[in-house]
Amino acid sequence: MTRRRFIRDLATLAGAGATLPGARALAQDAWPAKPVRLIHGFTAGGAVDIQARLLAQQLTERLGQTAYVEGKPGAGGTLGANFVAKAPPDGYTLFFMASGHSAAPGLYKSLPFDPAGDFTLVHKLVPM
Repeated sequence: MTRRRFIRDLATLAGAGATLPGARALAQDAWPAKPVRLIHGFTAGGAVDIQARLLAQQLTERLGQTAYVEGKPGAGGTLGANFVAKAPPDGYTLFFMASGHSAAPGLYKSLPFDPAGDFTLVHKLVPM
């Protein structure tokens, strides 16, 4: 095999490999295909709940799919965090995390979830 042919075959394989992920992505359903829920760990009517509801309204308008808020109050927000940590990682259950989430490991002897490892930051919101 000549060097030129080897490089051409390698380029062809690299090009084919680069198109496979795109082809697979085209076969997936568009997100969101169903309602998105925002979970927080505090009571209704509080600052976190109000901010979550304002975000849900904006998401509904921008995504063209319903986004709604569920409060799972208790234990300084850890009940809501645990609920989300155990939810399927499909992008339809989002955790509206308050800043106190980072303090949970220092406040509680044990947690039923990993405060850093069980969550992926999607976006940071700064209150106005």
